[in-house]
Amino acid sequence: MKWFTAARVFGPDESDARPEYAQHLAEIDDALTPEVRELAHDVHLHDARVESFDASGDRLRLLLVAGANARGYERIALTFEGVTLGVPERTRLDELHLLAGDSEILCDEVDLAPGGRFVHRGWVWETGMFSVEFSGLLLSREATTAADRNALAARHDSPDEARGLRDRWLDFEPPLVAAAARGDLDEATKLLAGGASPDSADDAGWSALHAAASRSHLEVCLLLLGAGADIDVVDDAGFSPLHNALRAEAAPAVIDYLRAEGAKEPEPDDDDD
Repeated sequence: MKWFTAARVFGPDESDARPEYAQHLAEIDDALTPEVRELAHDVHLHDARVESFDASGDRLRLLLVAGANARGYERIALTFEGVTLGVPERTRLDELHLLAGDSEILCDEVDLAPGGRFVHRGWVWETGMFSVEFSGLLLSREATTAADRNALAARHDSPDEARGLRDRWLDFEPPLVAAAARGDLDEATKLLAGGASPDSADDAGWSALHAAASRSHLEVCLLLLGAGADIDVVDDAGFSPLHNALRAEAAPAVIDYLRAEGAKEPEPDDDDD
């Protein structure tokens, strides 16, 4: 995100990005197509829930339900063409759990991209950011009701049940924890070589190994343990990296590796209900 960064939306900055973003839109307005202009100015995606998505070839189609009692509700279909997807250091939209009941778009922004292209960025509460660079957009909207949005909220697969370090913190977390969460092996290697502790952790005790394990970043796990990270370190909730990897349903290779390296199994009483 360029304007609605983690530091501004969630702190510690907490400054209002809206005036700056509105000024930017005014400056680029003439370069926008009518559909992109409508997305930027008229489509309100705050608290929108994704009903379905389909990424195939160079097209991405999102069907969303958005709105509020004060302005009404609408079903919005966005079909991006000539697409390049980005999910910070990843390209898998399913990692954002878009269809989970408590996933919703917190804020979004539209910008110009090189070569006459456009970009749409957004925060998905609480699982992270997305960006879609595209050349064309098809947009349609139709009235709907609060009941349709509420039905989406009733879906299961809560991202809160299995999320570790949430991407909203990554702008101002300890750098090694952020690199581990993103799976950025090069950056993690550089930080360790520069003296970062392999046991770097956030204020809640969530270590770089917690982040790498829960996000299925096997190579980063190898790097951290090779540098001397504590395999059984626990966060403030009492969870170890292996425990969190199990809760997050991380890749079997990560879980098997932690076990092979001697990680303690969670006590039965620690299992989630």
